[in-house]
Amino acid sequence: MENEIINRLYELLEQKEKLFLEYEKESLALLDCDIDDMEEHINNRGKLSVEIDENEEQIKNISNNYEYGFIKPVLSNSCDRNQLSLAHIKIFDKSQKIFSIVNRISRINCEIEQRIILEQEALLEEIKLINSGQEAKASKYSDTVSDGSKPYIPGKIKSI
Repeated sequence: MENEIINRLYELLEQKEKLFLEYEKESLALLDCDIDDMEEHINNRGKLSVEIDENEEQIKNISNNYEYGFIKPVLSNSCDRNQLSLAHIKIFDKSQKIFSIVNRISRINCEIEQRIILEQEALLEEIKLINSGQEAKASKYSDTVSDGSKPYIPGKIKSI
């Protein structure tokens, strides 16, 4: 019975590792993708997060009901690996791999935040340029003439 539980935990951890690797892949894509593709990668990460949470819930249920010694410290890598049985060592090692992936994702997320801030600043600057250009003033004037409202006349040219 214990081996079945350990094997099930290991399967869940393998699944968790694959999900986090996919999440990492989507995160890396956000660093250099076209701005129009960012939403797709963010949505993909959201779907993966839901799957990761479901996986984590299954792991938590098994570990809360584990009768054959300790498993939570093994899953959290908060015990001495040298004192574990072979069955527990494979759980410990797989958890360690997952923690390293999560750590990489955390660093990538900081870079993603910075990229989003830079993109936002660039877009705001572009909007300012468009709104202050000659075409913007001419556009405002032509729009008001066609809809019958009071015409837009720039502040510097008060008399015509």
